[in-house]
Amino acid sequence: DAGTGLGVADRTLSADVVSDRKSLYVDQLQCVNSKMEQVIDAIPAEATVIVTADHGPDSGGQPALLPSLWTEQDTFERMSILSAYRLPSSCSQSIPEDVALVQALRIVVGCLRGQALEGVVDGTFVYPYFALPQGEFVEEWQTTPLLIPGR
Repeated sequence: DAGTGLGVADRTLSADVVSDRKSLYVDQLQCVNSKMEQVIDAIPAEATVIVTADHGPDSGGQPALLPSLWTEQDTFERMSILSAYRLPSSCSQSIPEDVALVQALRIVVGCLRGQALEGVVDGTFVYPYFALPQGEFVEEWQTTPLLIPGR
């Protein structure tokens, strides 16, 4: 696609496009950061707070590719997320860094309820979607999701 610099068929992104994508991501991150600081400062100190992302950036054009075609760097970038927790002292147990988000949330909810919740598959599922020539995005639910084991 000439407009985005993404060559879906041959998986090429120009260095300028990758650089621009990374720069725009940093701009977005700084904006969200300043807004989140304001929000968190307004929340009572005794409140439980969970701040998390659902995915990382896609400077390599990952959404236009089936996840099975992603490089190790593509996977690392897209699956790396920030998760921050402010928990009551009764839930002072640490949440492992390498645990999948769904598992971390189960640990937090279980602690808040005073009852551990049964674990689930520890990994990240990626449901692929891809860009059509017209530029419309379509979810490809017929494809088996790619499971990336716990990070």
